[in-house]
Amino acid sequence: MGALPNPHPLIVHFAIALFIAGAVIDLLGLRPGRDDWRPIGRANLLLGTAAAIFAALSGWYAGNTVEHVAQAHELMENHETLGWVITGLAVVIAAWRVARPALGRVWYAVAVIVVVGMLLLQGYWGGELVFRYGVGVSGQQTSGEEHPHGVHEHHAGSH
Repeated sequence: MGALPNPHPLIVHFAIALFIAGAVIDLLGLRPGRDDWRPIGRANLLLGTAAAIFAALSGWYAGNTVEHVAQAHELMENHETLGWVITGLAVVIAAWRVARPALGRVWYAVAVIVVVGMLLLQGYWGGELVFRYGVGVSGQQTSGEEHPHGVHEHHAGSH
């Protein structure tokens, strides 16, 4: 196996940075006299959403291929589920932003803030998987029973 067994760690950081930057710039562009910020926010939001799709797909791949200790499995499942939810919401927000940029600005702002909060939780969980449990880090797993995929049952619809 190579130094980077899956692209998820690389892709996910682009998704996080671009979506959050887009959200912040877009929200700042809602202030009077700041309409010139909105195209920049929109571009970052759209790129962040595209990256989120690839991050979710690469995360699904990673979740099915990286070895992990049994203690990390439930957190991996939660991380995967939240990743799909965030991706779906990001697609809806991006479509909303493109189709109706001036419609429901308050609701748009609330939706973006909620998704950014979810992204922060998702990032925390990802950090826990890597730094606490050594998931995806060759030779760095914490002590415990090894837990390769194919040895256990998953919840319905989880992989």
